[in-house]
Amino acid sequence: MAKKQEEDAKKKKEAEFAGLPEEERVRITATKEAEAFKAEGNDFYKQKDFENALKLYQQAIDAKPEEITYYTNKAAVYFEMKNYEECIKWCDNGIEAVKGKGYDYVKMAKALARKGNAQLQLK
Repeated sequence: MAKKQEEDAKKKKEAEFAGLPEEERVRITATKEAEAFKAEGNDFYKQKDFENALKLYQQAIDAKPEEITYYTNKAAVYFEMKNYEECIKWCDNGIEAVKGKGYDYVKMAKALARKGNAQLQLK
């Protein structure tokens, strides 16, 4: 019975997705892909496997370059690695990526705070 309900829910979701304009489907797919890369990157970050975390955060950026969170996550890795110049660079890249577009002020503040913390470490 649960399998039938699961299949029905999947079909309903696919039908709703199929009814969307192509542009919206592409956007949703890119967001899901980027979030999956970010989640996997977060797992590596927690394990202090920074090389793999950087690769996955870059894949998230490539999938959805207008989302500042992926840039600040990459910057956080560089901060942990004590590579403050790269941290600052990636904060700036994220800020530039959303400049002139609607953006989340909380996420922007996080990027600016991380950049400021990195700048303090350089002194």
